[in-house]
Amino acid sequence: MWKWSRSSAWSDEPAMPFLKHWAPDVGLGEAHNADPKVYSALFALHEALMRGRSSLSVPQRELIAAFVSALNQSKFCVAEHVENASLTGVNQDVFQQLLADIETAPVRPKLKPLLKFAKKLTLQPDCVAQQDVDAIFEAGWDEKAFRDTVAISALMNLANRLASGFGIEVGRHKNPYNVRRGRRSQG
Repeated sequence: MWKWSRSSAWSDEPAMPFLKHWAPDVGLGEAHNADPKVYSALFALHEALMRGRSSLSVPQRELIAAFVSALNQSKFCVAEHVENASLTGVNQDVFQQLLADIETAPVRPKLKPLLKFAKKLTLQPDCVAQQDVDAIFEAGWDEKAFRDTVAISALMNLANRLASGFGIEVGRHKNPYNVRRGRRSQG
């Protein structure tokens, strides 16, 4: 399995998208600029899920987004959401531990059923079962947290495929739409 690390996510090498007329260090915002009618809805969904009303805190949502992106080995989205998660108080070292073993990772026990569900939905969607959902409710989460976990996982899978498909990888010299700048992340 791919291992996330700061060095694997951030690179000094210029990233080159597959569309050669795009700048070397673009983000998914470039896809929006190329086709705003299509991608405006995606970015609105991203903003609503990641910053809108939820039973999940922003750090929890960023953790799920970064975790799903790491499972998908999406360097761009991992870099964006790990940085966003760390800016909201999540320790960056937790991601490697989550990839190795959710059970022993240093996250609150209540969060583990959501992460297990997101992992299964990402890697084995045909294996998701009622017992996976029941574990979420038994941990004390409400239906909104469950729905948001499903939607964040699905959104990240889409965003990860877009970033990979366009050849988008971000070096540390550019992190567009970052929450640090008061704007949304596009991972």
